[in-house]
Amino acid sequence: MQGLRVQNMEPWQKLAMVEDILFRAAEHIGDITGPVMENFYNRSEGGRALFELHSRHMNQLDGLMVEQSVYCLMQWFRSPGEIEILLHDTVPHHKEILNIPTSAYKDLLLATADIIAGSIPARNNVEKALWTELCEQLLNAVEESD
Repeated sequence: MQGLRVQNMEPWQKLAMVEDILFRAAEHIGDITGPVMENFYNRSEGGRALFELHSRHMNQLDGLMVEQSVYCLMQWFRSPGEIEILLHDTVPHHKEILNIPTSAYKDLLLATADIIAGSIPARNNVEKALWTELCEQLLNAVEESD
């Protein structure tokens, strides 16, 4: 039933709900970079080694990558085409030039989404359903970018 309610929402309603979720997460968690990276390292085989390798060449890599993940989550319902273009540019680049598998890209996105989802109230099934839809759509877009 909740999924049906989300499917019937207008894009601007979904966007407003995502903004509420992100605002709440910012209030409750603050800087999510540390928790996201810990989640990512636990989820992604070889993820820590990839970040250690590439962070030698780029300061604050973890913060930049988490910021990009949040941006994708934040903008998906506003401008999915923009996010698809961003992914079509970055996913192949990460894979072909930096030898970062698409699975690591997806793991970081999921790690970010999981930390933010932790701030959704337990009984707020509509927000949970919307967040699930958002994550599924973004993961599909990452997969299609590969």
